[in-house]
Parts: sequence; structure tokens; C-alpha cells
Amino acid sequence: MRESIGGTALFQITIVFLLLFTGVMFITINHSKAFAVKDEILDMIQNSPNVYDDNGNITTALVDDITEYITDSGYRITNQCPEGYTGYTRNGNVTSGKDASICIRSVNVAENYTKDLAKICNGDCSYINDDLPNMYYFDIILFYQIDAPVIQDAFKLQVNSSTRILYS
Repeated sequence: MRESIGGTALFQITIVFLLLFTGVMFITINHSKAFAVKDEILDMIQNSPNVYDDNGNITTALVDDITEYITDSGYRITNQCPEGYTGYTRNGNVTSGKDASICIRSVNVAENYTKDLAKICNGDCSYINDDLPNMYYFDIILFYQIDAPVIQDAFKLQVNSSTRILYS
């Protein structure tokens, strides 16, 4: 009887370690896939000749290229974008719901620079703002999850990244 109890405990410990190892493998595989998709999207944005329009929004042609790549790569995880980000579905439609495949936010560098300088130039920084060119950088968020059948939707993780400053 003593050996059967010891064997059961050893079997349970083995099962627990096997489940932990499998969970780490699920996370690692999905994390690396999300990073590969993120890196390709960053390259697409940074190497595109027309990244943003006059309002600082990403162009529809570039959004179409990004969503086409997302669809072709098999990336299918969706979630809701944080405040200030524009969410895009796999079809390229703008969304604010939980069906966003990618979240993109444009940041105007000149406006943020002027706000920081307002303390130094006593609120009148128009002469500085007029001399600065249009420059934006883009923050992107992609989502990934643990691809296990039971806990698939329990953990939605995200990958954040930013482009370099892009000039018009």
C-alpha cells in the first residue's frame, strides 16, 4: 500500500510539470508569432512612402496592406483597443469593439514637443511650432493568447511597439 501511494504522488507531480511545460510552449509559440507579425507591420509602416494623411491618420492604402498581411499570416487573435487607439479588423474596417486585430495610434511629435516647451517659453511657442516639420510616430498593439482549448479566452496578452519618427 505504501508504494502505491508514493507512485501516485510521483505521477501527479509528473502530470503537473508536463502541464506547466505545455503551457510555457503555448505562450512561447504565440508570443513569437505575434512578434513576427508586429515586426513586419512596423517595417511596412516605416518603409511606406505615404504613411499618414494631412490629419496624421494612417492612410487607407497602408491599412489595406497591413490587414491583408494579417489575414495572409493566419494571425487571428482579437481584443478591444485601449483609449486613444484606432482598432482595425482583419477586413480593414475601423472598430471600437472586441474584434480589433490591431490597434494603431498616431502621435504628433511637434505638438507634444510644443506642450513640453510651453513651460520654458511662457506659453507662447507658436514661433517654434511653425518651424517644425510634420512628424509622427505610430504606436501599435497586437494581441496573443494561450492557444489551449480550455483556457483559450482566459488570458489575452498584448505586444506593444512604436515606429521611429516619420517625416512628411
